[in-house]
Amino acid sequence: MRVSLRTKLIASFIMVSALTLALSSFLFYRAWLEYAVRSKKAELTRQAEILADTLTSGWSNPESLQVTNRILRYSSVFTGARVIILNASGQVVADTGRSAIQSGPAPQRQPIPETQRRPNRLNQNIERRLGLSEVAFASVPLRGGPGGRLLMVSQIRDIKRAQGPALNILIVTSIISFFIASLAGSYLAFSLMKPLEKLKVAVRNMGRGQFLQKVSVDANDEIGELASAFNLMSTSVHKAYSLQQDFASNVSHELKTPLTSIEGFSKVILDGQVKDKEQQNKYLKIINTESRRITKIVNDLLALTRIDAGSFKPQASELEAATVLSNISEKFRPLALDKSITLSVDLSDIRFVNDGAVVEQIIGNLVENAIKYTGEGGMIGVSAESNGSSVCFKVKDSGVGITPGDQKKIFDRFYRADKPEKSTGVGLGLSVCLALVKSLGGAIEVESAPGSGTEFSVYLPKDPQTTPKKP
Repeated sequence: MRVSLRTKLIASFIMVSALTLALSSFLFYRAWLEYAVRSKKAELTRQAEILADTLTSGWSNPESLQVTNRILRYSSVFTGARVIILNASGQVVADTGRSAIQSGPAPQRQPIPETQRRPNRLNQNIERRLGLSEVAFASVPLRGGPGGRLLMVSQIRDIKRAQGPALNILIVTSIISFFIASLAGSYLAFSLMKPLEKLKVAVRNMGRGQFLQKVSVDANDEIGELASAFNLMSTSVHKAYSLQQDFASNVSHELKTPLTSIEGFSKVILDGQVKDKEQQNKYLKIINTESRRITKIVNDLLALTRIDAGSFKPQASELEAATVLSNISEKFRPLALDKSITLSVDLSDIRFVNDGAVVEQIIGNLVENAIKYTGEGGMIGVSAESNGSSVCFKVKDSGVGITPGDQKKIFDRFYRADKPEKSTGVGLGLSVCLALVKSLGGAIEVESAPGSGTEFSVYLPKDPQTTPKKP
């Protein structure tokens, strides 16, 4: 049987409220009763002292005993307590609790031993000898005559009966408090569940593919934080899904074009439709170019996948910055010459430890990107300089530049600053560079302005155990 969280909350709150009210009422009543007993004892002591002072020294004489008994009865009626007089031997001389007050000689009762008349034992002794239970009493000495003690006794049940109306009020108050607490608990449960219901609906919608969900919760507590976190997650998932959709569309388009070219030109050559050797070489060159384009897209995707999966492990070795830049220059100089771009390289003598292949891939991607966005007759400069514990590679071009708005997004995956119809890539190059730089423990920066060219700075540690420092 399924029990909702709302029902569990309400039931738990009601149970806790009931137990708390019952326990607190019981403890309050006990404390109140103890206070009433203490107050009664204090009152009995005061009345006993007054009565003891009232009795004359001849209270024990047979002639005065009748007057003494009358005074005791009046005092008993006035105080509502039982009054007892014990002589020096511990015998009961007068007792308002008896059906008839005896006059004349004191009745011969077994005396109360002196050891049992100590204050800490007197209460139990009176209960046993006088047939009482749960009593509050006061005992004061009789100063006149042959001595003795005056006892004023009130049973606890009499005090309880006097507290009856207060107990009824306490019970009624507890019941009212219980219902108020139950209503408050129900309201609290509904208040807590309302935003959770919204979250449940939003999660179900996300499960159906509606990733962009917003849950409005006006609460500055953990539930409000949960709703805010969910909204951020929903936005991120929607963004990632949209980027994935765009990526799939862009990659499909980018792969379709070179694959179509490869298929078409290879078919023409295989069918023998091109007899001219020079024309065949031209077609083979196109096929080779398109193949490299596909290979680059696949390699970028594989690199990002490996980094995301945590399986990318750099292979560190001792490197020379001059050798790295020389290899990059040889690789991209033909591409620069095709656009009449001057590619200058500063072969600095800097030694450092890192993954040479990955470093060449990072700087190579930046150089290729610079050639792509630099017009005919432009210039590209590649250099390296030492910066404390790091080596800084710079790639500067005289291209079209990047707007401030695009500079914040160029490292996002699948983002392209140019229009898709003019693009020759899928927006992965700079994303791959950033991911690789971070995996090597480095950092990357960009400085650019529209029409003034762009400069990328890559900071890599000279030793993988150190952190690169920017100037």
